[in-house]
Amino acid sequence: MIEIQTSAPAPRLELRHVSRHFTKPTDLLGRLAVRAGLAQPEPVLRAVDDVSLSIAKGEVLGLVGESGCGKSTLGRVIAGLLTPTAGKVLSNGRLVADMSTAERAAVRLKTQMIFQNPYASLNPRHPVSRIVGESPRLNGLVNGAKETRAYVDKQLARAGLDPELSGRYPHQLSGGQRQRIGIARALAVQPDFLVCDESVAALDVSIQAQIINLFMELREQSDLTYLFISHDLGVVEHISDRVAIMYLGRIVEQAPVDAIFGKPNHPYTQALLKEVPRISTQKKVFQPLEGELPSPLNPPKGCHFNPRCPLAFDRCRVERPQLKQIAAGHLSACHLNETP
Repeated sequence: MIEIQTSAPAPRLELRHVSRHFTKPTDLLGRLAVRAGLAQPEPVLRAVDDVSLSIAKGEVLGLVGESGCGKSTLGRVIAGLLTPTAGKVLSNGRLVADMSTAERAAVRLKTQMIFQNPYASLNPRHPVSRIVGESPRLNGLVNGAKETRAYVDKQLARAGLDPELSGRYPHQLSGGQRQRIGIARALAVQPDFLVCDESVAALDVSIQAQIINLFMELREQSDLTYLFISHDLGVVEHISDRVAIMYLGRIVEQAPVDAIFGKPNHPYTQALLKEVPRISTQKKVFQPLEGELPSPLNPPKGCHFNPRCPLAFDRCRVERPQLKQIAAGHLSACHLNETP
């Protein structure tokens, strides 16, 4: 009997050496002054620096790191809100840059973002019915006022909200209700990929649990893929299949959630996990990570973590460690993995 070899399905999303840099815009006179050597060029902020990762269909990838490490910028690149400065973005195995305008628009529609601040991400001048229903109407998913109203009610119910709220404005809703409106708005265009950018950080703990449970229910119901961005390792451990640890624009470790929380490899990951609150009868002295996150305008040479790493040695200060496999599905960027 001849066995037919089938190739593995392409990832829902793949990034290959993606960077996103920001510079202060200058006028013509300023550019001429730089060319003539009369002024210094504006510094480059390397928000995302040579990131490669993939997310399989139906998977939840948790993206963790301190504030200012580039998590949100990476999420916006993935969602299509920002164009990468360098590198390639692939959707279902196809380069987004090579797609036609219509194809890119379709990919963008299938990838929706849920923002961190439920108080700032909704238009205060629009009622809920318009916030949720406008995009489906403009993209031809519904026609006419009656069909749009029924569709909006369905999306609100799907997000755990009473359809009677459709006539209200954002200022008339609680924080949890506003975040659910953001979820309903994202789901209304029938996406298959959600980028959740600190989507529960601004909510009370009890409301956070409700929203996380909603995300998990929606994943089962609609076979959704998630990039779940958070600085809360407890939340990430609960919801994720795999975890990527980000530091100063770079991914320093990737692994299944059990490996990250059970056997972290990178010193930065280890430092983060030491500060996760645990219920235990044993006394524990919390030692916060020393130093502050360096500026992405002037990152350290070599390993970006070396000024704060208690295990750093000379090589760490001059050579960037590459993200390499240290176990099945476990990648880490640390020179200590290469020492005998």
